[in-house]
Amino acid sequence: MRVLESTYDSVTDELGDEEREVLAALAAAGDPERETCAVDEYGNRTADVVLRVFTVPGAGERWAVTDEGAEHRSVWEGDGREAAEALYEETVRALAGCSGPGDGPWWTVSDVDGVAHAAATLTVEYLTGGQWREDRTDTVEIHLGRSFAGPGLLTGWLDLNALTQEAADGIAAHLASAQSSVNDRVALADAARWPMPGTPADALRVTLEGVTAQGPVRFTAKAPAPTTEPTADRIAAYRSAMQRAADEETERAAERDAADDDGSSSYYDR
Repeated sequence: MRVLESTYDSVTDELGDEEREVLAALAAAGDPERETCAVDEYGNRTADVVLRVFTVPGAGERWAVTDEGAEHRSVWEGDGREAAEALYEETVRALAGCSGPGDGPWWTVSDVDGVAHAAATLTVEYLTGGQWREDRTDTVEIHLGRSFAGPGLLTGWLDLNALTQEAADGIAAHLASAQSSVNDRVALADAARWPMPGTPADALRVTLEGVTAQGPVRFTAKAPAPTTEPTADRIAAYRSAMQRAADEETERAAERDAADDDGSSSYYDR
């Protein structure tokens, strides 16, 4: 697909006769083959991506993708439907996350598989001792293409560009890796007899739900969260580091108490 027109590409500023002829034929084309659009609260279109087939005299059937908004316009043209459809879907997905924080989804209507028409919900459940814990479930609202954060392991940032099984599988694997890190830290602290906060789990179950052009969708994925047995060297190093930190805190507390007794001021009181 070649670029015929683009707000962002200066090479299209000077068009030849052939390019102008193609653009004129495109302007006269009928209804689009595929279309995605954003509509504001007043019913006005604010952006759209359109796939059209049209005929250029002497050149036969052509395909075009147009991406247009209030401040931009880009047109790609080529002779194959497969490449045009791939570019159309790629453009729609790339723009899915252009809303600002707190806004609704970028697209109001789309026929691209997986592109959500509203916020989706991600739920994470935890398996411990062979039981899915009912008292530990994390849920967060997400928008496609936009990074998000939530409770528990979801305090990290993730990017989601489609509501698909593949997306659910990827999120489950990502969060299971984070849970394994928690498991390892807790196991090390317990082995050193110096407990630290953290809730271990053996596996995670992720549920991704939302509404797309194909209707309501729901995808579930599971992933194990293995724990690495701490070595004797790691246990000794951790115990030594924690003891050193505790000794330093005890020393600082003693200095503060001594300063309080004689009425003088220490560094820690300044």
